[in-house]
Amino acid sequence: DENEDDEEEDHGNLSSKNVEVLPWIASKGAITIEIRFVDVLNKLPIFDQVLGQVVIPISKIAEEGELDGWFNVVEKGDISRIVHLERSEDHKKDDAEGASFLSRFTTPDADTKDDSDQNETKETIPLVYLRLKITNPGSLSPNEIERETSIVVAEHFIACFQKTNEDNSIGFLGSSISTFNTVTGVRGNVEDLQNQLGAVLDMLDIFCNAFNFTCPDKSGLILFFLATLWCLLILVPTRYIVLITGMGQYISTFLVSIRKADVKEVIDKAPTETDDYDPYLTRIANFFAGIPTNEDLRRYYFWETINVGEREREVLAKKKRVARLTKLWKAQWFGRLEIKALDSLMSSNSKRHWDWRYIFAIIQGHRFIWWNSEKEFDLGESPAGQIYFAGHSGLATMSPLEMRELKKDEIPFVVNIFGRTAASGGHQTKLSLLAPDYQVKEKFEAAVTNAFEEKYE
Repeated sequence: DENEDDEEEDHGNLSSKNVEVLPWIASKGAITIEIRFVDVLNKLPIFDQVLGQVVIPISKIAEEGELDGWFNVVEKGDISRIVHLERSEDHKKDDAEGASFLSRFTTPDADTKDDSDQNETKETIPLVYLRLKITNPGSLSPNEIERETSIVVAEHFIACFQKTNEDNSIGFLGSSISTFNTVTGVRGNVEDLQNQLGAVLDMLDIFCNAFNFTCPDKSGLILFFLATLWCLLILVPTRYIVLITGMGQYISTFLVSIRKADVKEVIDKAPTETDDYDPYLTRIANFFAGIPTNEDLRRYYFWETINVGEREREVLAKKKRVARLTKLWKAQWFGRLEIKALDSLMSSNSKRHWDWRYIFAIIQGHRFIWWNSEKEFDLGESPAGQIYFAGHSGLATMSPLEMRELKKDEIPFVVNIFGRTAASGGHQTKLSLLAPDYQVKEKFEAAVTNAFEEKYE
């Protein structure tokens, strides 16, 4: 009970003090980057894949804004040596000095630091190239998850700071890194686990679909390769194949080390993704990645079912439309055309201030009627416009000005008609229409001519 009372008093004293937010340059945290090596053997759980780590204080990044250079790689858990080797103009100009500078860096041992520099021990430290930059979020407001994470991290930092004052054997830097990784890594670990499980299930689906002829071409190619491999195993003893396969890894590593030993120049640039690019492995990976999983097949069949349903509905709607037009409307002609309409979005530099717009039109008796689409006609909406073939009406020719505005491929399919509007005391109106092909143009002109001649009978 006395310990609980003391903790409550300490907490009250801490909350009563004026807590001031310190800048990033005063942060005692650090960024830890692990260097891992993946090989055939160390993929097993008993082997460690971590070769070393690079520890970079946040205060140094906040002070300089951006770090660009080589950093020494220390053993895992060792934060006693944090050294940044900045690139200088001297080793950029002299390749020999640059190679010596990057391959060997002399640092004093932590246990032998004294006034005489002659007793310093020299050791070879590996280097890694990094480019880091800190960005202030500025006016971006954090969400609820980020607020809760910030509060938990701050509380743990305060607890670590109090514990550091009580026990100097615990470093605040190491505690801060562990705390931040614990708080922010829970959600990331869960997401990584889900992604790994999903990747395993996808691989199983791809393996199964590779042999059930989901993709006939790829399944046939795989079976042909397996048949060829079966014939090879019959002709060549298996022990030789296993021996050559096992030695391949060591021979390739040996050849790479020889090439690196012959290279005397140091490339002063950051490594890129294309440095380790293998076109053959990429093609093999893309070959298997192109085999769909069960989820891909489900999505494909879902959208294909929707498309088939849409096509079936379009066919049914077309049958109903044709029946209405032939039996109820008794239309002489119907179909899709393009009408000349003003376009306010056309630029002032354009030769014409109009554009073609799709319509659905019919010729009924002495009327030419059009809607903006077939759907408007099917829903029984009012037509967008109509003209009567009464009085002086019929087909019209194009003027030289109209031909100048038209494109060469549009001129053969343009039809001009004129007639009276449907309003009382209608005036003469001329319409410019564009047919999709020459056959539709001939049928439309014949229907207009028949409608014009019927008024005289």
